[in-house]
Amino acid sequence: MKYIFRILLALILLPVIASCSDDDYKAQVTDVRLVRCAPSTVYSGDLVKVLGRNFSPNKKDNVVTINGQQAEVVEASKDELQILMPKNEPGRYEVTVNCPAGEATGAMVTYLKAPDHQYIVKTVLGTKGQIVTQDGIGTSAYIRMPQGVALSPTDGTMWLIDRQASERRILRVDRNMSTKTVFTDPAGTPWHGCCNSKGEYWFVNKDNGNIRKVNPATNEVTLVATGPKQLMYITFDKEDNAYIVARDERNIYKCTPDGKLSVYCSIKPVLDKNIACCMFAPNGNLYVGSNGYTILEITPDLQMNCVVGDGQSYPANSFTTDYDGQPGDAKNAKIGNTWGFWIAKDGTIWYPDSRFHVIRKITIGADGTYEHGTVETVAGTGKAGYADGIGMKATFNTPYDMIASEDQQTLYICQPNDNILRQITIK
Repeated sequence: MKYIFRILLALILLPVIASCSDDDYKAQVTDVRLVRCAPSTVYSGDLVKVLGRNFSPNKKDNVVTINGQQAEVVEASKDELQILMPKNEPGRYEVTVNCPAGEATGAMVTYLKAPDHQYIVKTVLGTKGQIVTQDGIGTSAYIRMPQGVALSPTDGTMWLIDRQASERRILRVDRNMSTKTVFTDPAGTPWHGCCNSKGEYWFVNKDNGNIRKVNPATNEVTLVATGPKQLMYITFDKEDNAYIVARDERNIYKCTPDGKLSVYCSIKPVLDKNIACCMFAPNGNLYVGSNGYTILEITPDLQMNCVVGDGQSYPANSFTTDYDGQPGDAKNAKIGNTWGFWIAKDGTIWYPDSRFHVIRKITIGADGTYEHGTVETVAGTGKAGYADGIGMKATFNTPYDMIASEDQQTLYICQPNDNILRQITIK
């Protein structure tokens, strides 16, 4: 009986003892502490929250410095300061807070390189995570794993492959982001398509190894040619010859407008990696993306050279803006897998880096080569996620293929893992 009584007494007194213990602990927590900054990636002049404890509610009593530069405190409470970030060079710095309760250093912020333009990221088609398919307008339309996107040169409409839908859809998207299912292929796997100068949409079927085309006026689908399996990507030259990537063969095929298919070249002597995409640049060279962490250049006489990326593999979660490398040295930049890209009329390569979850821009060097060009990350944090926003504060999850408008002021990016199409407006 005494034993039971002692247990009951202990249960009754336990909350009281715990309460006293908490009070004693809280009474001793009088030092200043920094927990984190939100956001932790910033530009000079951004409004940022510094979260912690025992700050002064009087904003004038708190002195916040980053890399020795004092920030303006806009608002203050015991556990949060809102500050305007002072000017600093790109880099990672500690935050220091000095207030009547003491001084603390520790929370980290990463200053980003201020871009020449604003890159405004917005979801324009589909709903994240939605696993059904349905025609509609904008985010009221449902798409499932958008794989490849193409732009018609005749009317500005987009063509989109929706490869994970049970019926394997090909969609046509007008300027108002209204979708219309043009073709379904439940027995195959349409992977990527491209429009020739007439506006005909040609697409490859990865598993069945065939090439088909859609008449844009009638939506009639006809077979053009049959080739090897694992066809991944298609593009056109100025004469409307199609060039098709055969991934596992590591060959590029050429298909004439009347459907004659032949091997154009093999990249195996230069790059022993699977290839995934290709596109012509204004200089007449063909550029090939691969899972070899480099972009390959092929001249009209079939000379080959790796011109962008150092060819090395780096952990997906290790990305920093240092991976862009030095201006004028694109060959030594660190890039991820290349599943698709877009080359504009001025030679700019817009590149969705699926490994590092960022959008990058590759410009030609002063000598007219990509090898001496510059790689610049313009959007994405380097961590997989989903958030619209501006530039490197937005997040992407494995961006796959992309196109740019004629004036390069609007980009469209397939994000298959989230079943959406993103838009970047450049200002």
